[in-house]
Amino acid sequence: MLKVSELSVNYGATRVVNKLNLELGSDEILMLVGPTGCGKTTILQALAGLIPISEGQMTLGNWTATPKKTVPPEKRNVGMVFQDFALFPHLTVQQNVCFRLKDTKLADHWLKLLGPVSYTHLTLPTKRIV
Repeated sequence: MLKVSELSVNYGATRVVNKLNLELGSDEILMLVGPTGCGKTTILQALAGLIPISEGQMTLGNWTATPKKTVPPEKRNVGMVFQDFALFPHLTVQQNVCFRLKDTKLADHWLKLLGPVSYTHLTLPTKRIV
């Protein structure tokens, strides 16, 4: 279970996430929706351990991270697939999601559950500059 308590993240003097609280059970799925710049990516990066948190704590499984007790990204068992500009256009959707995984069973399960199963074999479209 994921538990986020009073999570705040600052970039310098600017607070971009303010006292977020959420709990997510092992069988639940959460979608972060909001306008550009509202903090969605910052929350995900904080959960993955890619940026420091300013206040609060995050707990998942056997680790708890706080501003004074950091947990390195590789110890969190959290994966993150970045937006399309950071994906590999020569790989399929499934290959991008499973990139660097030794065992893809869990990722394959979620791809099948969430879809797009019929698209997992396709490569990503390349962007055209017009």
